[in-house]
Amino acid sequence: SFHVTQVSTNNPRLFQQGPSLAQNGAVSFYPAPFQSGHSTFNVLLKDSTGLQSALKVFTINVIPVNNRPSFMCSDVIVYMDETLRRLVFAVNLSAGQLEDHQNLSWEFNHTNPGLFDSQPSLLIEVQDGHLFGVIQFSANRIPGSSDFAVRLIDDGPSELHKGDQNASVLQRFSVHIKSRLRYAC
Repeated sequence: SFHVTQVSTNNPRLFQQGPSLAQNGAVSFYPAPFQSGHSTFNVLLKDSTGLQSALKVFTINVIPVNNRPSFMCSDVIVYMDETLRRLVFAVNLSAGQLEDHQNLSWEFNHTNPGLFDSQPSLLIEVQDGHLFGVIQFSANRIPGSSDFAVRLIDDGPSELHKGDQNASVLQRFSVHIKSRLRYAC
């Protein structure tokens, strides 16, 4: 049977389940979520009589990946008699687990551009230590709706073949511009 002993590591939380060796020499292990680093191990093969092989050493390197940013969005409702608008459309913005050092930006498109006097811009603002998505626009004073498709992008690595994900899942929200006019019957 194989006897595996950890010799050194630069991250004691690297594994959910440490390495083991099958009789055919295959290594199996489960890295812990959101952890990276390396660990070195000694391996001895012992038989039932107590004889053992020469000591062998192997190292496991778990490389970090860029985690997908995330957010939650909701529809925005305004009245057409209002001027330049700055409204929150997204909350709970995150660059990804353990990636607060990354810069964020929006990638978006929308329908019904004629609804706006000045085309919308999507911003990221900090209030009380929390990140918010803010839409800024000036409406054309006509009622209607515009549908937005939006992704949150981080400036971390984007090598998909290594597991990096620097774009959130595509989300949708709408801007509804309504009239305040009420008609009496």
